[in-house]
Amino acid sequence: MVKDRTGKMHPNVQKAMGADKMGATKPPGGMGKPPMAEHGEGEPPEHAFLKSQHEQKGGKHMTIHSHEAGHTTHHIGHDGMVEGPHEHPDMESLKQHVEGTMGEEGGGQEGMEAPQSW
Repeated sequence: MVKDRTGKMHPNVQKAMGADKMGATKPPGGMGKPPMAEHGEGEPPEHAFLKSQHEQKGGKHMTIHSHEAGHTTHHIGHDGMVEGPHEHPDMESLKQHVEGTMGEEGGGQEGMEAPQSW
């Protein structure tokens, strides 16, 4: 299963891309599509986005997606290693994961980028 930009699950990439093209799944705030990068078969689009951010800016980056069942995170460290998805049932669990992953330098609003919708 693959998520479109709003997080809705689709049986394959083509269906998710079709839903995105229909305009019903535009991300909030006009953020647009994340840059596409070469990525392995079956790799989530969040990983391609994180890799491109790491190549452009360096450092750590994280995406957070909120949905009915909780929150999903993906992140990349200084070393370029991508991890995720990590599922979090509530805000407290999400907060602990962000603080533990991003450390003191990115644990607050400073250093964090706006969440991306897929």
